[in-house]
Parts: sequence; C-alpha cells; structure tokens
Amino acid sequence: MLWQLIAGWLRYAKVYFNRKSGDLEFGQGLVEYALILVMVSVVMVVLLSVMGPAIRNIFANILFWIQGAESGNV
Repeated sequence: MLWQLIAGWLRYAKVYFNRKSGDLEFGQGLVEYALILVMVSVVMVVLLSVMGPAIRNIFANILFWIQGAESGNV
C-alpha cells in the first residue's frame, strides 16, 4: 500500500513538473528561494546574537524612561 502511494505521488510530480516548465527548472527555483531564506535567517540570527545586548539595553532604557515619566521622576 505504501509503494502504491509513493508511485502515485511520483506520477503526479512527474506530470506536474512536465506541465509546469518542461523539466525540473521549477524545482530548481524553489530550491534557490529556500537557500535564500536560509541565508537570510542565518544572517538574522548572527546579527541578533551580536547586537542582542545593545538592543536589550536600548529597550531597557526606554522602559526605564517610561516608568520614570509615569512616576514623575523624569
């Protein structure tokens, strides 16, 4: 039963890719977009890791200023 499911999916994929672009260039485009997404994600994680403490200090200062403004200490 599992083999029938896999064979059916492969037939569908073959028809879909052949209809879409004549070959697997459509799949190649998806892979390129996925690689770009992964690259952007890695860059964001690195930037947030490096700049995280500075960003945290900025928000802490803003919060401190807001809390001080509410109590009349600014």
